[in-house]
Parts: sequence; C-alpha cells; structure tokens
Amino acid sequence: MCSAKATARRAGIMQAFATWLAVYPTITVLSLASEPLLGHWPLPARTLVISLTMVPIMLYVLMPFVSQWLQALSGSRQTRSTQGGQI
Repeated sequence: MCSAKATARRAGIMQAFATWLAVYPTITVLSLASEPLLGHWPLPARTLVISLTMVPIMLYVLMPFVSQWLQALSGSRQTRSTQGGQI
C-alpha cells in the first residue's frame, strides 16, 4: 500500500508531467507559427508575445483536457489494481 506521502508525490509528478505535456507542444507550435512575423524581433519581445498567447491557451483549453485525460488514465490504473491486475 502507498503512504499518503508517496501518493502526494506521485500526484505532484503527474501534475508536472501534465503541465509539460501541454507546454512543450504549445511553445513549439507558437514559435514556429510566429517566426515569419516575429523572427526579426528581439528575443525578449518574441518571448513576451508567445507567453501572452500561450497562457490563455494553456489555462482554458489544454490543461483541462490534459487533466481529464490523466484522471481517466489514473482511474483505469486504479480499477485494474483493485481487480487484481498489474499496473
């Protein structure tokens, strides 16, 4: 059985993974898409525009989707472990 500390640690790792899973592709797509328009801008200005675009996309679109997906994945693992299957 897992202790509460181990469960909390695993939840933290899953949240970090979920965040990365949404952040990395978003930054990549926005960087590629903005290159023709912002490629000549200084790096701090490009980063500002990309981050101002990325945060609402992350907050309102991607993170709810990724969180639901990870919850479903976690729920299916718990169901298998309570039925005697391996994780």
